[in-house]
Amino acid sequence: MRKITDCYTNLTSAENKITKKKDSILLKILLVFLFSLSGSITTYGIGYDTIVAFTESKGFFPLESKGKAAPLCLNSDDFPGVLKIADMFRSDIQHVTGKTAELLSDNTGKEKEIIIVGTIGKSSLINKLIQNKKIDVSDVQGKWETCLTQVVDKPFPGVERALVIAGSDKRGTIYG
Repeated sequence: MRKITDCYTNLTSAENKITKKKDSILLKILLVFLFSLSGSITTYGIGYDTIVAFTESKGFFPLESKGKAAPLCLNSDDFPGVLKIADMFRSDIQHVTGKTAELLSDNTGKEKEIIIVGTIGKSSLINKLIQNKKIDVSDVQGKWETCLTQVVDKPFPGVERALVIAGSDKRGTIYG
């Protein structure tokens, strides 16, 4: 009876490992798909240029470089749903790269490459980029559930490049 129980336990353990591995692979495939939807211009949906990649390439933004994940920068005054989704995005980056992205609130930190997430009119980081003419949100501002996803060179002093996700409203930012 003990051998049958041990075999069942080993089989169950093996099934759990296979399920976890399969879930991990599915998550990676899903993230590759989602990142491929990001555009280097205003993003309304499928069919725009990819700007995020898992290998270093010219014109792409690295989520992880030199053993470190790019930090996520947000404004603490943004919508609670945006802050929650940003934390989930941070978790996704960790699942895919194995590196945990720092979550910075109300500042850009000291990294050379960062990810800035925020809602137009709600996020001071996004508003500064608009004011300094680093991003043009005229195609999305005032519209429902749209976002701009763009790589910006030298968005702030000390920052070389940033992946900027600027939503027209709460849902636009969340979907971005």
